[in-house]
Amino acid sequence: MIEIPLDGRTWEIHLPSRAVQQDVLVASGTNAERARAAALGFCLVEAGTFKTKKPVRFYPELSYLAVGCSALAYGGGIIDEGYRRGIPTAEFAAAQQQCLDAIDDAFDIIEAALPGKGEVEAAEGFTDQLPASGTE
Repeated sequence: MIEIPLDGRTWEIHLPSRAVQQDVLVASGTNAERARAAALGFCLVEAGTFKTKKPVRFYPELSYLAVGCSALAYGGGIIDEGYRRGIPTAEFAAAQQQCLDAIDDAFDIIEAALPGKGEVEAAEGFTDQLPASGTE
């Protein structure tokens, strides 16, 4: 488990759903700073609280649904909260990058398990070789 000290507390990285991971990675092509901040908001849970009934998130008052499931808008809210708390920019940016890297690494592992173009092309037409229904 990756632990990150931030804002006087210890946090753990817990990955969000694959759909949210994809939202963050797509958003990184538009605005990398907001995408990194969104990654932090989605991933950070206060150490020791993840398996409780109420895990403590970095900014629990900010809802992804309330911002229209926009990773960019969510990231903007996380940035504002970091500044409101007075978290030093370098410390905040480093924690954000660790969270984005964790999402990127997890996504790469899943992508590596999917069949490649060559495997898909090799499997194309395999049903053409089966006997027609009812002609056995």
